[in-house]
Amino acid sequence: MIRASQVSSQIRVQVLDKQWDGAIRHVAAGASQTTVFVERREDLSAVAASAEHPSVKHTVWAGTCVERPDRSLIFHSGLLPDQLAGLLSGKPPRDAGPAGQIPLELETGPAVAAVTGAIVEAQRRLPEARFRARWVEFDQQVKIGYGGAVFDDRRSTRRIRIDAALERSDRAATASAERVIQNDNNYISDVISEIIERLEARMNAADPVAGPTTVVFAPAIAGIWIHELVGHAAEADLAMRGRSWLTPDIDSLPAGLTVIDDPRRARASWKFDDEGTPVRPVALIHEGRPKELLHSRRTAAEWGAKTTGHGRRGSYREPILPRMGCTFIANGTDDPNEILQNVQEGIYVRRMESAHTDPTTGRAVFRVTDADRIRCGKLVSPLKPHLLETVAGKALEAIEGIGCDLAFDRCIGTCHRKGQPLPASVGAPTICTRLMTVRF
Repeated sequence: MIRASQVSSQIRVQVLDKQWDGAIRHVAAGASQTTVFVERREDLSAVAASAEHPSVKHTVWAGTCVERPDRSLIFHSGLLPDQLAGLLSGKPPRDAGPAGQIPLELETGPAVAAVTGAIVEAQRRLPEARFRARWVEFDQQVKIGYGGAVFDDRRSTRRIRIDAALERSDRAATASAERVIQNDNNYISDVISEIIERLEARMNAADPVAGPTTVVFAPAIAGIWIHELVGHAAEADLAMRGRSWLTPDIDSLPAGLTVIDDPRRARASWKFDDEGTPVRPVALIHEGRPKELLHSRRTAAEWGAKTTGHGRRGSYREPILPRMGCTFIANGTDDPNEILQNVQEGIYVRRMESAHTDPTTGRAVFRVTDADRIRCGKLVSPLKPHLLETVAGKALEAIEGIGCDLAFDRCIGTCHRKGQPLPASVGAPTICTRLMTVRF
C-alpha cells in the first residue's frame, strides 16, 4: 500500500514549446531592459520508514513573470504564449483560456522502489535500528527572454537520504547519510554501509569540551563553512549596501586561500542564470585577496562590473537576487594526513547540517552532527552533536592547512535568503583552522 498525494495541477502553461519563443522574443525586444521568465517545475518525493507504508508526493506547476528596473515584478500562473504581451501592460487576462493538465514526466516507480528497498536492506543489516529513507527529485525547465534573444535551460537532480536511530541499554545514537543519484548502481548499499558504520561509532559519543578549539574539516565539509563565511558576503547586493565584511582592502588572509563559485559544477547546474546571462567561474578570493563579487545584471551595471551569471530566483513569483551556485575552496598543497597529524587537540568535523551567518560582521554558527575528537594527531573518539561559532575574518586568517584532496558534496543543500530557497552545492579539500568555539 502506498499513501499518495499526486497532483497534476490545473495550470494552463502546459509545455514550454516553441510557441513561447516568438512571444518571449517579441516582448523582450519591445521593452528596454525587460526580462521575461517562464518556467515549468516538477517535484517528486517518496518516503519510507521502518514499519510504515511508503508515501509519495508529486506536484507540478508553471508560471511566467516580467521584470523591469522601473516597476515591481509582474507574474501570473496561467498564461498562454499569445497572452504574454498583456502581462507586460500590468493587466493579465482574468481567464487565460481552458484549463489543462500538465503531463507528469518524473516517474514514481523508481523512487518508491529505492526507498522501500533501502529500508528492507537496512533492517536486514541492522534489525534493531529504526530507519527512514527519503527520495527527492526535481526537474525545472525555463525559457528566458532578454534583448530580443531567448535562452533555454533545464536544471534537475535527484537524491536519497537515509536517517537512522539506534538504542542499546542506556545508550542511543543517530546518523544520517545522503547521495545525489547518478549512474551508480550500488549507491543504496554504499549509503547504508556508511550510516551503519557511523551509527555504531556514535553509540559511544562523548560531549566535546566547550570553548576555543582547532578544527579540521573532512574533504568537502569546509565547503559549507566557506559558503556561509565568504559566499554570502560576496553577494553583490549586500556588498553594495555596506552589509559585507568582505571588503577589497582585506590583506590578512592566507596567500594559499582561493575561493571560487562556479555554477557549472553544481549538483543542479545551469548554463544560463534566470536572467539569461551565461554563467562563468568567479574567484571570490584569489590567493588571499578579495577579487570578485557574485552579480545579477542590475548589480553588475551599478557596480561597473562584468556579469557573472548568478542572478537567480526561487520561482517566477520572486525577484532576481545575486545567489551562489557551487562555492568551493580550491586545492592547496598540504598533505591531508600531515594536516591531521599536526593537531594536538581539536575536532575533526565529518558532517554539518545547518548554519547561520551575518554577512555584515562575519559571525556564523554551524550545527555539527558528526565529529571526532583529535588527540596527538589521531582520531580517538566520536563526539555528540554541538555548535561551532566563529567570525569569518579571524577564522580564515587562522587557517593552518589547505589540503590537496578537493572533494564536492555528495548531496545537495538548500540555501535560504529573503524567503527564496534554492539548491546550492559546495566543495573543499581538508582544511584546518583555529579560532572556532564549541557551544552547546
